[in-house]
Amino acid sequence: MHHKLDTRTASSRVFLAALVIGVLLTTLPPASFAAPVSEADTSFVELEEVVVTATRSELSPLSVPAAVSLLEGRRHLFRRQCRNLPEALGAVSGVMVQKTAHGQGSPYLRGFTGFRTLLLVDGVRLNNSVFRDGPNQYSSTIDPLSLERVEVLKGPASVLYGSDAVGGTVNSLSIPSSAGTPGFEQRLYYRYSSADASHVSRAALAGSVGERAGFAAGLSVKDFGDVRAGGQVGLQPHTGYDEWDLDLRLDWRPAPASRFSLLMQHVSQDDVWRTHKTIFAVPWEGTDTPDPARAEKRRSLDQRRTLFALDSRLSCASALCDELRMTLSLHLQSEERLRIRPPKSGSSDDRTDRQGFDVATVGFSLQSLKRAGTSQWTWGAEFYRDGVDSFRRDYYADGSLKREHIQGPVADDARYDLLGIYLQNRRSPLPSLDLLLGLRHTHARAVARKLKDPVSGEATSLSAGWSRLVSSAHLMYYLDRVESVNLFAGVSQAFRAPNLSDLTRFDTARSDEIETPAPGLDPENFLTMDLGVKVRKGRLSGQLATYYTLIEDLIFRTPTGRMIEEDHEVTKLNGGSGFVKGVEGDLRLALHRDLSFSVSGHWIDGETDTYPTSTATAVREPLSRLMPAMLAATLNWSPVQRSCWAEIELRAAEKQDRLSSRDRADTQRIPPGGTPGYAVWTLRGGWRPLPGLELALAFENLSDEDYRIHGSGQNEAGRGVVCSLDLRF
Repeated sequence: MHHKLDTRTASSRVFLAALVIGVLLTTLPPASFAAPVSEADTSFVELEEVVVTATRSELSPLSVPAAVSLLEGRRHLFRRQCRNLPEALGAVSGVMVQKTAHGQGSPYLRGFTGFRTLLLVDGVRLNNSVFRDGPNQYSSTIDPLSLERVEVLKGPASVLYGSDAVGGTVNSLSIPSSAGTPGFEQRLYYRYSSADASHVSRAALAGSVGERAGFAAGLSVKDFGDVRAGGQVGLQPHTGYDEWDLDLRLDWRPAPASRFSLLMQHVSQDDVWRTHKTIFAVPWEGTDTPDPARAEKRRSLDQRRTLFALDSRLSCASALCDELRMTLSLHLQSEERLRIRPPKSGSSDDRTDRQGFDVATVGFSLQSLKRAGTSQWTWGAEFYRDGVDSFRRDYYADGSLKREHIQGPVADDARYDLLGIYLQNRRSPLPSLDLLLGLRHTHARAVARKLKDPVSGEATSLSAGWSRLVSSAHLMYYLDRVESVNLFAGVSQAFRAPNLSDLTRFDTARSDEIETPAPGLDPENFLTMDLGVKVRKGRLSGQLATYYTLIEDLIFRTPTGRMIEEDHEVTKLNGGSGFVKGVEGDLRLALHRDLSFSVSGHWIDGETDTYPTSTATAVREPLSRLMPAMLAATLNWSPVQRSCWAEIELRAAEKQDRLSSRDRADTQRIPPGGTPGYAVWTLRGGWRPLPGLELALAFENLSDEDYRIHGSGQNEAGRGVVCSLDLRF
């Protein structure tokens, strides 16, 4: 065992050293992970890359004064055969994906996750006021098979998107219709993975109606089995689950510069278990399993998400506007947890409870774009309102209702409002210089009418509001516009207003903990400084960024010293000051017309003040669940004729033993002394025997590595085969 750990650590250090050398020798890559496409490949026509998330307007990634990554749907998500969106994001440099369960994945961007990263669907907020602290599962409710591309903006974006956009912003963009293109396209897709005995299938249809209208629709059905981990861990019980997804998009173009789009998405997941607190927990590298007398017999989650969005983009020649965009949205999210616990002392009946919430979010956004010479103005306003119903019910052994609680995981009969107005100007004072300046004012308000007081146990209420003004300034300096060698720098403010989960949560937290409401919190504040370079020169392309974030008034959990039933009570307070700093980047080098090598990775460090005990003594500690240094390297072979391709990939992580006191207390997920490093090899390939038909095959985790992503509640899959078929006709 010791020899295995030493080998992991040594190999990780070698790979991390290689990353540092690569950074010193050159600069790092563009945000596309696709292999080069030849003109002969008619099914993968390479268009000029643009991103919209970073500036709210179409811009080449090389001209964006920030670190961005672009995942193209068919080329990246299909060829990598990603099971869900979190696993796709795990391929992005500077991103770590924690998995409490197989059906849950939470991306860490620049050290932050959960409600400190912002998730968007076609520009509509997926984040709502019940998002909890730390990792959550909501990015897994976005079907990657329904997406045209995913844009990842690293670093703060509060000026454009308001609260929560601290570590980064992930915008998932749906597949548009083929309006104006005659005919129809049908798609059949199937994916099988041996490591979890999973089956994923999708049927899709897209077409045009007349010359100006079109539609795209799809249905995905997914059956995931239990995950078999590498090494001696083997099968991990109750890690499988079922899911089905439905999406529909209608586009109408009444004029060349105008478009109306109606989007509908529905996701349904059933029986997503969280096993590390149950009798089915599998110990690993010294992690604890729950006390048999207290271990839960079941903890499973059902969740639903439905989005309706009407988006209009109009051309308007006026003094204030060239282009106008308006979006109306209705986002419905619900989840229900079923928990079965062993009987209390002196009783023979199991304790069963169901809890959950329903959130209805109404949104409206207005955005205007005005060009004037070398200057471009973007201004707009957004409003989102969450209506929240929350419940918890206890049941007798015969299934009859025993008790209904005042609230569920958050306050019942609650409302949360976010209102923001913003202004951004992009100008070129010199031919070689672009400046991007922005300003935003946001007001947030929370109202909770049914809230349980943790001391008296009686119902109470809450009403609070906060306002923040944030700004940002970025520049892009073009050293060589012909060869595309660009330097960028920026200073950005970000904030996060307390949400209903911060203020009113009454639910389990980490191992053997229960979190109670904390009214009276203030917003968190962040200031980030970025510096980087982007290159597309000859055979080399890439981007490299370094950043430093100052943290003030961080909201974190702290023990109170009280016990509530069998759990230690924790509650939240402001007071965390600290920092996060890091380096991230990508490099792609064309070794030959058919052969390329790419490498990406990140290093991060961070500390913050916490109160690890119930005494009022602050301690400076590492950031909770601090991301380990990670490296990925890929050698890709893609012949010009594009009838086949192959690649071999290595993904490695250093051991993470910089732990906060809460990390050390999370003994069911984080081993004593930290999470071991790992190195995982994957071989992939594809073949296009006929136009419109592509087959893909991957041999994953070739060495059957037994490993876990830091902070996760289960191990990753062991050696396995993944195969898929994509047919379009």
